[in-house]
Amino acid sequence: LGGNKRIQYLLLEHSIKKKLLSIMPSFQGNVAALDHPIPPGEYSETPIPLEQPFLFGFLGLATESKGFDRYLKIALEIKKKFPGQVEFQGV
Repeated sequence: LGGNKRIQYLLLEHSIKKKLLSIMPSFQGNVAALDHPIPPGEYSETPIPLEQPFLFGFLGLATESKGFDRYLKIALEIKKKFPGQVEFQGV
């Protein structure tokens, strides 16, 4: 992990970057962090109503090495168990 210096790791919060570098300082220069998309205090505490069908998607390359085969298997099982209540992108 982290042996390939040509790979850049993009983390979704600065606190995650800080923790990673405290554990693995060799990653310095190979990680960047994004600001959280919702700044603290700028969110609604009102719950968002959930409506069916629930929609799931797969982010990234749809390859076996990225887990897409497992995604398909789980998606098919859930669709059978909850017909009409869920939708899966890419299935």
